[in-house]
Amino acid sequence: MSDLQDNTDRLNVCLVGDFSENLDEGYKNTGYYLARGLEDNNSVIRLNVKQAGTIESWRSLMGARPQIIHTIAQPTNQSLIFTHTLRQTWPKARTVISALRPESYFVGGRASQSQRWLVHLTQPNLVLVQSTEAGGLFEQMGCPVAHLPNGVDLERFRPASRERKRHLRMQYGLDLDQPVVLHVGHLQTARNLMALRDLPKAGIQVVIAGSLYMGTDCRLMRRLEEAGFHVLKGYQPQIERVYMLADCYVFPPQPGSSLAMPLSVLEAMACNLPVVTTRFSGIEEAFKEGHGLRFIDQADAFLPHVQEMLTSSVPPATRKMVSAYSWESVVARLQGYYHEMIAS
Repeated sequence: MSDLQDNTDRLNVCLVGDFSENLDEGYKNTGYYLARGLEDNNSVIRLNVKQAGTIESWRSLMGARPQIIHTIAQPTNQSLIFTHTLRQTWPKARTVISALRPESYFVGGRASQSQRWLVHLTQPNLVLVQSTEAGGLFEQMGCPVAHLPNGVDLERFRPASRERKRHLRMQYGLDLDQPVVLHVGHLQTARNLMALRDLPKAGIQVVIAGSLYMGTDCRLMRRLEEAGFHVLKGYQPQIERVYMLADCYVFPPQPGSSLAMPLSVLEAMACNLPVVTTRFSGIEEAFKEGHGLRFIDQADAFLPHVQEMLTSSVPPATRKMVSAYSWESVVARLQGYYHEMIAS
């Protein structure tokens, strides 16, 4: 009996993604939590794209005999070609692609001729999407599609008491009498962080927990600090503490410049923070506006929306909104998709 005919529930899964050190980037967090959850009931090999060309990585992969090859990507041309290569190596394996940021790949919501050719060449057995628009685009190219949202660690990211919030602000050297607004993400111009420059002028402390994984933009950091931002540079292993000290979370990047379902927005919601964000397809389809969640179209108009959130007499209910999106529930849904493919 071949691997693909095995009737046991345990599967051999190869996850292809960025498994390098420090969980300071969306793709890395997604890969980490999916792998950790899948390992409870499956044999999982993590193929780190940063080491994909090494003899050691191929040796471990050859011994794994994967039934599922699952690539976690934007996608990109390179990820599609690599998935195709893996499929040629293990033709009996089912291939899955997580399209976490399709707006960045399919500019204007359209696939170019070369992109269509690459998707046809790869012929994934399943593409996992987080928006109807992305699903429709892949379906037009003949791909089976299913919806898989991103998740959040509900145990790690939790609301903080007033006393805990005050204590954390003292530890981070923040003013105890002024409200705190937070953004977590890469310190890059593409994050549109200067759209928040009016907040410090209005007496609002802006904390930026900025990853340097994508490089160091010294000019941007200097501009942020000159504008009065509190910048925490580099990997923050206890990032949940930074969420807990905040009063409101802001997400100013333009659609297409981050994951369709940004993890930091989910983490802020798990801490029951009010959230003001530009429109991202995965977030907009998962949640209705209200109860502490606000979508805005003008990326330079954060101040009035943030002020409204900070002064609202209605407590936010964002944790309740995100409670169905634990990584455990996401992994359970993913395993269901795997078994449906194996059984077909």
